[in-house]
Amino acid sequence: MRYVMIFLAVLVVLLLMIAFMFLVIRQVSDRVTGQVNGRYMRELSVFDRLYEEKKKKLEELEEKERLYGVNLMKKDAPAKNPAKVQTVAETPAAGLELPPASTGQTDFGEAYRNVRNEFAVDRSAEIRGILSLDPGPMAETGKAAGRILTDLPLETAYSLSTLDPEEQDQILRQCLDEEELKILEQYLDENGTMDACGFREYASVFSDLYSDKTTVYTGNPESAGKDGRVETVYDEGICEGVRVVRGNRMFDYSI
Repeated sequence: MRYVMIFLAVLVVLLLMIAFMFLVIRQVSDRVTGQVNGRYMRELSVFDRLYEEKKKKLEELEEKERLYGVNLMKKDAPAKNPAKVQTVAETPAAGLELPPASTGQTDFGEAYRNVRNEFAVDRSAEIRGILSLDPGPMAETGKAAGRILTDLPLETAYSLSTLDPEEQDQILRQCLDEEELKILEQYLDENGTMDACGFREYASVFSDLYSDKTTVYTGNPESAGKDGRVETVYDEGICEGVRVVRGNRMFDYSI
């Protein structure tokens, strides 16, 4: 019986504590809610006051603008008794015929179609014609320069450049064919000292100038790609037509 009484006493204490905490939380919540509502109303009243001030200033500015416009209209209005202005009739000089005035604007669409027709190049036909041209006497030199770039990668050129110039010259002469040796001799005539990296750069210039590679530049990004000997490159600066580059020659059919 004693344990039951203790249990009931503890239960009553717990219930009283829960009720007390509930009342405290309720009071705090009511106080915070009141403070938030009061702050909101104060901010709202400040906003209303500022809004009324801005509205009043705007109305004053609109009234000033209206009065200013009325004054301008009064100044620009013609006088009640305007002075008579003597007019002089302009007549063309004797024997001079004036051309008739244009009664309409140029048809832009028609002009644009004419431009497109002028630059509507048959790409395949033009490329076949350019590829059939004689590449010139330096074409073999361009091909030899291309082989040098292939057989002498940049890493290999850097490795060779660490050796003495005589050793570089000896190694390269053992690897180059007759046409490639001509480029080497010309490089040595112009520079005097052998340097593998410099020689490779020299061959790169020859390859760009005398290469038989054909590149077509077009304004259509979907046409970019490579087809056999022809590489098509997208050029955003081209609006219509194509520009064909073969070696050091360019055939421009673009705008």
